[in-house]
Amino acid sequence: MTSDSSCGDARPTTGVRGPARPGFVHLVVGIAGLAAFLLTGAYMAFQLDHLHGMPWPQRSMYRSAHIYLLFGAVHALAVGAVRPFPNSPWAARLVLLPVALEPAIFLIAFFLEPAGLMLSRPISRLGIYIAFASSVGLVILLAKERESMRSLALRMHTHQPKAEREPKVGL
Repeated sequence: MTSDSSCGDARPTTGVRGPARPGFVHLVVGIAGLAAFLLTGAYMAFQLDHLHGMPWPQRSMYRSAHIYLLFGAVHALAVGAVRPFPNSPWAARLVLLPVALEPAIFLIAFFLEPAGLMLSRPISRLGIYIAFASSVGLVILLAKERESMRSLALRMHTHQPKAEREPKVGL
């Protein structure tokens, strides 16, 4: 485990440095997802005439797919902003990679599901399952990271001389 000292940031990382760092990738994916959200909104407004005159199932599918895209983008942004890098880099990559794919999955669903009236929403369902599984995995990894930090702090505290551990009594 290393820390990225070039930015003055002493938080633990997975050892990946530079712009390919998972936090950076998730921020870029999240911003791209927000841009796609705005563009799909413009598409619905200008190409689909604000969805006026469209049958309600198809209209509902476009609107919900649009919101799913926003959800995927915000999820990626949140993961990128928090920068969760647990002690277990392979497990972290297993959890973090699907989060980066969510906006793309929801963007594909936006164009394919409403147009084909796929009422079972197979693509959106996949994105939702990925979001749920990665969120649960992330919570588990962060809980393990927190526990390891707590045990590290406890070990550091017990290795201090007794005189340093006891509070000084003032006059």
